Amino acid sequence: MEKEQGLNLWMMESKTLFPIAKITKAFGFKGEVGLQPLIMQYDDYLFNKQLSIGLNEKSVKKVNIIKTSGSKKKKLLFSGLKSRDDARLIIGYYIFVNLSIGDPLNMISPKLIGARISDENNEYIGQLISMISHPGHDIYVVLANKRELLIPVVPEIV
Repeated sequence: MEKEQGLNLWMMESKTLFPIAKITKAFGFKGEVGLQPLIMQYDDYLFNKQLSIGLNEKSVKKVNIIKTSGSKKKKLLFSGLKSRDDARLIIGYYIFVNLSIGDPLNMISPKLIGARISDENNEYIGQLISMISHPGHDIYVVLANKRELLIPVVPEIV
């Protein structure tokens, strides 16, 4: 169980793999790849966490970043990639980071859909049915008494 200020989210797992980007292109002779970010904060996680790549959470392999280039559209060279052909083989793979239960990204994990939402007094509010990505912050959509409540995912509330 994780408890933050305001709302309670009931979670089962202590660690989870979370996708932060998708590999979309192969570049150059050495096997650099281009990425499509899946979260706004992907830069923070890309260079500060252990990375894994794979088609899904069950088929991941740990990798290290050997080289980066580009600022807005990053190109990365991962350990184990030696050629453009190697890079082409991983197009469509996801880049995952291993999150601990206290990591803020867990607050927007798709695994939360269906979670029981309660207030700071542990009184039932409703069930999380969806999440909306918004430029300023993410939003929880909670089904409560046959109505949808929109709750901003900000530290003051969640």
